[in-house]
Amino acid sequence: MRDERKPHETIAKFIGNDWIEAELGKVKLDGYNNMNPMNLARIDMHPLIKAIVGTQIKLQRSKQAGKTPIALGRDELLQNLLHENLTILDPLLDVADLQKRLRNKDEFPKAEYELAVAAGYARMGYKPSFIRRTSSKRTGEFYVADKNGNTILVECKKKDMTSPKEQKLTFWWEEFQHLVMEKLKSAKKSYGVAIYMPLDTERKETHQMADEINRLVSADFEGETSFLNKYKVRLEKIKSFEQHERFSDDASLGMSRILFNKRTGIISESMKINAYFPSDFIEEKVNSIISTLGDAYGQLEEDKPNVVYVDINVASMTPKRSSAIMAKLPFEIQKKLNRDYSKISAVVLTNLKLLGHSEIMGFHADEHVVYNENAKIKLPDEFRIYGDIINGQSILSDIKVLFEK
Repeated sequence: MRDERKPHETIAKFIGNDWIEAELGKVKLDGYNNMNPMNLARIDMHPLIKAIVGTQIKLQRSKQAGKTPIALGRDELLQNLLHENLTILDPLLDVADLQKRLRNKDEFPKAEYELAVAAGYARMGYKPSFIRRTSSKRTGEFYVADKNGNTILVECKKKDMTSPKEQKLTFWWEEFQHLVMEKLKSAKKSYGVAIYMPLDTERKETHQMADEINRLVSADFEGETSFLNKYKVRLEKIKSFEQHERFSDDASLGMSRILFNKRTGIISESMKINAYFPSDFIEEKVNSIISTLGDAYGQLEEDKPNVVYVDINVASMTPKRSSAIMAKLPFEIQKKLNRDYSKISAVVLTNLKLLGHSEIMGFHADEHVVYNENAKIKLPDEFRIYGDIINGQSILSDIKVLFEK
């Protein structure tokens, strides 16, 4: 089935062509030439529709430029991964129920995550059995049974870590980074730009900030300065590939572009724009994630092992920054499990992220498993956890196999 059915055919089966065409018709942009990421960021679109539009833009721009488009970018990966997981699970799914969830822009990321985890267990040789969402008592997402007949309940949570304040900062950053990138392209100079964002960012200030940075780049400025009494900016000329990689690699948000000749070792153009969130967001994220276990607890069962998956959406943070947040969580969760939550046999923390823009392929996955020593019912000794690098199968290696296909 995987060899014969194309991604768009799978998506048509589970979502519907009529619905997709109707949603695409709502996207009103002033032609493909103006369909840049800055414009798309302002439109509240369904994630799948946004990916389809992104693919259309890339194909149109490549056609106009007379070039062959890169086959796999972030937008294509989203569609291909959805196709892969739906195909693996096809005989087990309630198409009518799933269609409602996949069409809902708020439910889509949650359903997509559940499908990814279930398909992972299917690849490991387990047979997922989905729980009907119409049942009066809402339990987990699906059961998996091992060869000895042991049944484990799996509950998945998609934790949206974007608070209203962070959302405002992210919108500001989306516009600012593209304005600065365009100006650096015109200047044809290799520069790294790091900005420390305050809480009170204002969208009207993005153009003013980008113009000021362009002025400094034109004057070959290096060092730190401040604008409008609240934006601190650091600029650095990029002279080597190592310097490009190292520049502000601890930032919360990042965007980069480099033209590097591997044979000569010469950079003809390097642009790296990074941003730092205010530090108090990190503590807010950790506390919010811990509270998610309480949300999941009521959906677990007493008479079997329960595995809780929590995927943490850390917006557009760089992998290094999001991994730093993830690394703090297992210890805090273990403390919580030692005091409470005896129905939870294990917690799997993930941060699944498609990287880059529509012309860059990349996938990042954090996976941390915390086993509950105080669980009422332990996992069977031979049961392998999906997402456990040591006792199971790594999600990242699984995705890499799909890339190689």
